[in-house]
Amino acid sequence: MDVKSQIYWIRENFIQPTGIMQIGAIGITYLIARIIAIKIRQHLEKDSEKVKSHFRISLSPSQFAIITGYPLWFFLLWFCRVLFDKLQIPSEFLQMALYLAVAWFVLHFAYYYIKTTFWSRLVYTITLLFYS
Repeated sequence: MDVKSQIYWIRENFIQPTGIMQIGAIGITYLIARIIAIKIRQHLEKDSEKVKSHFRISLSPSQFAIITGYPLWFFLLWFCRVLFDKLQIPSEFLQMALYLAVAWFVLHFAYYYIKTTFWSRLVYTITLLFYS
């Protein structure tokens, strides 16, 4: 693809009202999921100080909040995509963002749980091949 065709593609897809609405929905849902994940982290950090001896989860509260933020973002994106489909608004960017949310979830989950370099890179490669 040459530069002129890329600029044309961006103009035709991104700089249209439906493209701007989809990008806005992706950004807003990400911010909502991020805010809720921060609240979850704060709640877990407050409770983890009280019950330190019974806390058997291997993730820190911040890591757990990051991992739970992506499924929440996926759910919000899915809700927006269904809403856009019901209103008969194109939702191609929302579908791409759904794939991105799943891929980021898998990558972060693998990063926190897989300590071997070989297996973590294998999971990264398979995830990127599957979702690209």
